[in-house]
Amino acid sequence: MSMQTLTILQFIGILTAYLGMTVLLPAFVFYRKVSEERFCVRFMIYFVIGNVYLMNLVMILQLLHISHWVTLFLGTVFPAVWTLARVHNTTVKDGVISAAKAVNSFLSGTMGGRLLLSKTLRFFGGLWKKGFLNLARSIRHNFFDWVAVIGIIMLVFWQYGCNRIWNMGYCFSDMPVHTYWVNAMNRNEIYIAGVYPFGFHSIIYYLHEMFGIYTYVLFRLFGLAEVLLIHLVLLAFLKACCKVKYTPYIAMVLYLAADIWNDETYNRYCGTLPQEFGMIFILPAVYFLFAFFADRKKENGAKGRKVHSTRYLIYFGLSFSATLAVHFYNTMIAGLFCMAVAVGFLGLLFRKEYFGRILLTGILSVLLAVLPMAAAFAMGKPPEGSLRWGLSIISGANASSGDSDDREQEDTEEDSRTDTSGGEGADTTGQSEPDTSGGEGADTTGQSEPDTSGGEGADTAGQSEPDTSAQGEGENSHGMPSLAGTETQSPDIEPSAEIPKPPKQPLGVRLKTWIKGKWNKTTHFLEGLVFTMNAYVLSRILVEAVPGILIISVCPILLGLYYLGQRRTRHYGSMLISVAFCMVFLYMMMMSSWLGLPSLMDQNRCRIYIAYMLMASVAMALDGMISFFVGWITTQTLADAFSLGIVGFISGVLIFSGAYRQPINMKAFESNEAITCLTNILKSNRRFHFTVVSANDELRMVENDGYHYEIIHFLRSMEGENQAEYMTIPTPKIYFFIEKIPVDYGVNQEYEGSGRRVSREGAKKPLPNSGGLSVYQKENRYTVMSRMYYWVQEFQALYPNEMRIYYETDNFICYEVDQNPYRLFDLSIDYGYNSMEY
Repeated sequence: MSMQTLTILQFIGILTAYLGMTVLLPAFVFYRKVSEERFCVRFMIYFVIGNVYLMNLVMILQLLHISHWVTLFLGTVFPAVWTLARVHNTTVKDGVISAAKAVNSFLSGTMGGRLLLSKTLRFFGGLWKKGFLNLARSIRHNFFDWVAVIGIIMLVFWQYGCNRIWNMGYCFSDMPVHTYWVNAMNRNEIYIAGVYPFGFHSIIYYLHEMFGIYTYVLFRLFGLAEVLLIHLVLLAFLKACCKVKYTPYIAMVLYLAADIWNDETYNRYCGTLPQEFGMIFILPAVYFLFAFFADRKKENGAKGRKVHSTRYLIYFGLSFSATLAVHFYNTMIAGLFCMAVAVGFLGLLFRKEYFGRILLTGILSVLLAVLPMAAAFAMGKPPEGSLRWGLSIISGANASSGDSDDREQEDTEEDSRTDTSGGEGADTTGQSEPDTSGGEGADTTGQSEPDTSGGEGADTAGQSEPDTSAQGEGENSHGMPSLAGTETQSPDIEPSAEIPKPPKQPLGVRLKTWIKGKWNKTTHFLEGLVFTMNAYVLSRILVEAVPGILIISVCPILLGLYYLGQRRTRHYGSMLISVAFCMVFLYMMMMSSWLGLPSLMDQNRCRIYIAYMLMASVAMALDGMISFFVGWITTQTLADAFSLGIVGFISGVLIFSGAYRQPINMKAFESNEAITCLTNILKSNRRFHFTVVSANDELRMVENDGYHYEIIHFLRSMEGENQAEYMTIPTPKIYFFIEKIPVDYGVNQEYEGSGRRVSREGAKKPLPNSGGLSVYQKENRYTVMSRMYYWVQEFQALYPNEMRIYYETDNFICYEVDQNPYRLFDLSIDYGYNSMEY
């Protein structure tokens, strides 16, 4: 079987397991309670309930130090059975008694095995038949919807799935950090690097522990499930909010297929990262808040916990809690959207039957996410570095003008510490044990964030735009004067001198001056916003179209004001206003340094959310425009057909004009050959009976199953006068990973794409003295790989029968060493370049 085929099969298994536990199982349990909801709403309900439950189940078991596949299984099945019994107005006892009677009848001989099997198959067959009939009915009544959804799924796989096959390694330098954190959970050591939102890591750990999927395979492929759910949730949100049937697909086609976006707005979708996973829960939280307002208004102030609208508040609280449990950046965006909802529903929000319930739900949702972290903190775990940074932002400790630059420097420091050779796996015995002292990701300085755009989405791809938030004094990166800090200083005046009062100008002159100043600042801000949108969000080919896109994204405000005047559509108008104000707040966040506001999020990160939310705003704007004519010019059916025609027209234009996006192709930090070798090694060896000697990424990949020795430590132990007298690796198998053409690790190197191969010239260069990732970057990686290659040649000459080629291509070679664990080889040899004088 080829590695590409295995990758596809692995992803199918991961997606099936994940959706089975987070969508199908909640659907099986809660369908009767939510059957009156539309399919798109039910999907969001199931998904939120499933994820939040699994996150909290794992974190509770981890804090109790009893997390195991047995406890996870019991914690999943028993609550599901109990809840299912409550939903169907029966008891678990009744079900157990019925099953026990059937088993007793079988054992006593009054019921034959065929009859028992027949009844069992009939029961489950009835469930499958009912589900299949419901699905067939839905497809028959919504044929074009199903075709469009399948098309969107295929587009997601085409745009982002190809990269998983072309580049099989990790695409971001901090993915080994998250792998390390999840690996530690196998030993019930949650928060090993400090207290941090662990919802994402809990889901990965659950899939690993319950289904036996290797952690490194999950981190390679789960990101594709993430990006699929990001798009499906956007579609479900728009389907639930829009009045015209096919306008949501207009936004999906533009977001997925149109070549109008800056590469960095979607490059991070190539990784399995917490921030992107948390994006999935933002829009469900907003929709459930919309639904609460609509449902609560129908109840006319009914009291009690069991009123129907309380369900939507519960779903909202779970969704908002999930954003904080996964990554606090998503909580910031969800909070901004909630502020926008407050503007849209201002007439209802502060009524007593609304405000108190929403406030209480918000507090409880935050507590639900914070309690596991607070419990760990109370047990002696310090906050992880990025969490301390987030708390300092909330408390206002960071100045608004310096946040972006400071965080960029912190990101660089984090990258230099991520999966490095300094202290991790540097065991002179050849056995690299997990470093619980805070090696990878265990930032004890409190200054770094593990998954930042400086190291993940922008710099590592070598395509990032200059950060316009990093401004000089009085200027932004476009050479335009900054709006922040423009106060002028008066000349020094003697304390005793009297300051003459300026003559009071007429009211008309003062009013004219004030209006002129505000107008200049507004136009200046809008000019900067256009520049920023073009540099960070949209492709440069859309310079002329940026003002129009900005207008479209906020025009739902005017549409919403119109619909507020119509008695039957006031709720729809409030939703339009909320979506538009969300975009206004996002634009303000991106331009915060211009406005003198705290920079809660750098522009590299903010643009990801803007591109995503912009599609929701555009879809709602188009939906409002088309709906404007329904009833007095056209019918709803014609409006639906018109929107479907727009989808077809845009798709045709993109195809025939060639303006469609090509599948993303982001280079990985590890070669495909290394992943292939690692997969075969794990499959063919017993646990902890082998050692991999390689650069760095394999350290966390084999942590749960074998040992790892970094090349730089291996070579330094034989360097010059420091050569060890006797160096061994006490495992029966040793594998050496050597890149004949060194890969580009996060920076553009002079040999990238040039075909420069390891050589004696490179081996003659001194080993790098630096630490961290820099050892494996630029010229240093070329030197290290060249040295390792010629060490292998010398060792193979000494032991030709024990060392052989395990796997080889034009770019990569792996050697296998067989040794007797009771008579180990001395690996410290003179290979011709370690004793040179420089």
